[in-house]
Amino acid sequence: MNLCLGIFDLSSVVVLVLIVVATSKLQDAGAIVMFSSRCYFLLLVLAPFFAAGCGRGPAMSEVEGTVKVKGQPVDGIQVEFWPDADGPRSRGTTDGQGHFVLSTDDGLKKGAVVGKHRVILTDVGILGNKILGRAGEDVDMTQGKQPRIADAYRGPQTSPLSKEVVAGKKNEFELDVDPRGG
Repeated sequence: MNLCLGIFDLSSVVVLVLIVVATSKLQDAGAIVMFSSRCYFLLLVLAPFFAAGCGRGPAMSEVEGTVKVKGQPVDGIQVEFWPDADGPRSRGTTDGQGHFVLSTDDGLKKGAVVGKHRVILTDVGILGNKILGRAGEDVDMTQGKQPRIADAYRGPQTSPLSKEVVAGKKNEFELDVDPRGG
């Protein structure tokens, strides 16, 4: 939940209340004017830093589900949700029951951005426990194993899958895919 209040967030409102309380405690009228003008100047200088708290990023919602091929759960499938709007991509990998839970690429936020997404599936299970880094993107590390899902699911322009993540609830998706694509 975003607690932004216009240009100020909740912390700047607290600071403003403290300033008002402090100025009301002073007895000398000259001291009040001098104290409050310094405080208001300081508040104006610090306002951009307080307002930075308003940029918490796009709304996120929990996402989990299962991936099945011909009705059977599949392990080792990397599931990626690419938002149609601005926001971070989310991903997860299926376990032995085909279950996945999404989090952002950096792992700092659970779920996916609220809104429509293109869903990308990659069979990383055929790689075994090997880590495929940038240098290995074009290297065949499958040792002749065939992917259990079609190549069409691997790209944002070619994947036929799309899902919408709804705010305020756990989104659960069952992805039953055709091993030939489509």
